[in-house]
Amino acid sequence: MTTIQAFDYFKALLFKHSVERPPYSIAIYTPADIKAIVDYTLNTYFRHFKMYLYAFGENVELQITEEDDKGEKKEKDEANTKEEDVIPLGEEEELNQVAKEEEAAEKKKAAESEAPKTDIADLSAEDEKQIQDLSQDEQKEFYALFKDLSTKMQEEFQKKVSEQQQDFTKRLETLFASMKKA
Repeated sequence: MTTIQAFDYFKALLFKHSVERPPYSIAIYTPADIKAIVDYTLNTYFRHFKMYLYAFGENVELQITEEDDKGEKKEKDEANTKEEDVIPLGEEEELNQVAKEEEAAEKKKAAESEAPKTDIADLSAEDEKQIQDLSQDEQKEFYALFKDLSTKMQEEFQKKVSEQQQDFTKRLETLFASMKKA
């Protein structure tokens, strides 16, 4: 996390507690309190942010070893690389293409096998029994209607959330403007 990202996160948390918007946030701090907190934090914590990252960060060392079929470890030595391990330049592209085709086929199989399960994931056991009694065409029609309905509900939800977010952003901008004047 960079200093800017950390400061942005700090501001978001601070302003979350300075706006009355239950149940998402409550107004604990006044604009004067926020200004004092931000000034203090900038002069203490964020001035020494890189030092804190170094002091409290994790030091990670990576050691790579190779095991043979018997589970015995052996060190990788480039001088001992066999000719079989080296792929000729022209064959590398062919191998990559074959690997991509196999991966695409596996994804397609997984998607086909998972499709009906994900469509009825939110249904009760009783509803699932009724669906199993339907013919193939009726099941397909039901899944299509269910998918359309869930998509519409998700779109409506996203629209409401974006409206609330815009309102919240306007309030924050007003708060920033009043802080700058003060």
